Amino acid sequence: MITSRIFIIVGVAASGKTSVGRLLAQKTKYKFYDADKFHALKSIQKMKRGIPLEDGDRQPWLKKLRALIQKHLRNNQNMILSCSALKEKYRKALQVDFERVDFIYLKASRNLIAERLKNRQHKFFNSKLMDSQFEILEEPINAYTVNAAISLNTIVHKIVRHYKIIECCNTRPKFIEVSSK
Repeated sequence: MITSRIFIIVGVAASGKTSVGRLLAQKTKYKFYDADKFHALKSIQKMKRGIPLEDGDRQPWLKKLRALIQKHLRNNQNMILSCSALKEKYRKALQVDFERVDFIYLKASRNLIAERLKNRQHKFFNSKLMDSQFEILEEPINAYTVNAAISLNTIVHKIVRHYKIIECCNTRPKFIEVSSK
């Protein structure tokens, strides 16, 4: 029986969650979702104004994400989700199967994030929210932690190697003949 895997890439804004998720999905052919696309309009408007979200704002969002994860597990489909999930209780809400759902934490310093936010255009994340992200961050202890400062390709390579994920390719596999000499 084929068993699906779900990888949830977590961390503060601008840690590289979406970039890592997209590249990992490209290499593995897993379906990719950006949790930002599931926020309610009211929450998006708050963030645009630089107002941090509260737990109540996040509950409907987490419920949608949990349902998405459950659907993929039920349908035996692999999935990658980029999602801040800054608090332990948010990650618990998304952890629906300890054997098939794994968290990958992109650990980043305030200085790195501040530098990235200077050069970043985001649809609704206001850079004024950076401090609030670090204030509520509860670093995951049950996650594979990767330094967000290293290159995107290196991060993805570490994830693939750590989880022993088979990368997909667009070409047919090449078979090498081994001589018995």
